[in-house]
Amino acid sequence: MLVVAVISLIQLTAPTGRQVYINPSEISSIREPVDVAGHWPSGVKCVVLMGNGRFNAVAEGCDEVRRKLKHESHGAPCTLVCGGRR
Repeated sequence: MLVVAVISLIQLTAPTGRQVYINPSEISSIREPVDVAGHWPSGVKCVVLMGNGRFNAVAEGCDEVRRKLKHESHGAPCTLVCGGRR
């Protein structure tokens, strides 16, 4: 039996260059990183805070993250097939 789930995700980039896919409905807020010596890796331009208390530090600036969130709300959802296959 093949189960298909349709969810909308935005693609962001971790400071390491790895792609990160985030469900916009799980985001509680976004903010600029506070410059605390050594707290954030170099390249972090925005912190995406999730509803579960976790966060994602990303290389995109917060304006770019907002643009992607706005675009996603008008775009087509990403379709994923359960089990990790597309």
